[in-house]
Amino acid sequence: MGLLDALRSLTGPKAPRLATPESGAPVVEVGHLEVHSAETLLIVVTDSSGAAALREVARAAEPAWLADAPSTTRVFFSPAPRPEVPVRDPKKGWAIPLDLDTRAALLETLRAEPGDYEISESLAIVVEEN
Repeated sequence: MGLLDALRSLTGPKAPRLATPESGAPVVEVGHLEVHSAETLLIVVTDSSGAAALREVARAAEPAWLADAPSTTRVFFSPAPRPEVPVRDPKKGWAIPLDLDTRAALLETLRAEPGDYEISESLAIVVEEN
């Protein structure tokens, strides 16, 4: 029995899935990118180019990395067929899943204009001026 099998036997089939970053996904360079957590809420702070990239990830339902070269911050956004738990890997960065409802809310709510956008109970986007 491997480690994953042991975890499944402890948590059962209804355990939440963890988001997993894909190293081969395309990387989109943005001017500014930060991630903060407040209890169960993740707050992604970016600029208008990051907001546009997030809208494209939601529209295309294709995974992508957003990267802020000056600070080496990297965030992996991945369409997920069902809700998953965001994960922060100290070496790779954040992996934030985007289920169908979250992608729809991103497209409906997020704009490439400065402002605070509450996407879901667990995700907010802050767009700052360039």
